[in-house]
Amino acid sequence: MNKAELSYEKNILSKIFENHGKEVEFGIGQSLSLKEYLAGDLLLIISGSARLIENQNNRPKTLIKLSAGDFIGVCSNLRGESCEEVRASEKIKALSLSAERFKTIYEENQELKDFCDHHIWDAELA
Repeated sequence: MNKAELSYEKNILSKIFENHGKEVEFGIGQSLSLKEYLAGDLLLIISGSARLIENQNNRPKTLIKLSAGDFIGVCSNLRGESCEEVRASEKIKALSLSAERFKTIYEENQELKDFCDHHIWDAELA
């Protein structure tokens, strides 16, 4: 998949959050996703930044910096187990979509299903 195709496909996912999500906010240092818990809500960052982290020797290490346009929780929910530990590194505004609603849309929307099933998510690489 080239950059134009990826951008188009991510736009499909963004539109779903815009049409069905609700705006939420998080403060600096607040957890947006925990590795030990499969979240009931998925997020699309609107503004601010967060860190995808991994604990190494009981110390958090930033693997990837996430910002506007990045998704949190989609990968974990598609896998059925949490693989994302994410914390806000500044104030975050995001669109929140329930995992249950996402699953329904995913099952009904072949274009979204194809994108999600063939996309390699940052958290998977970590």
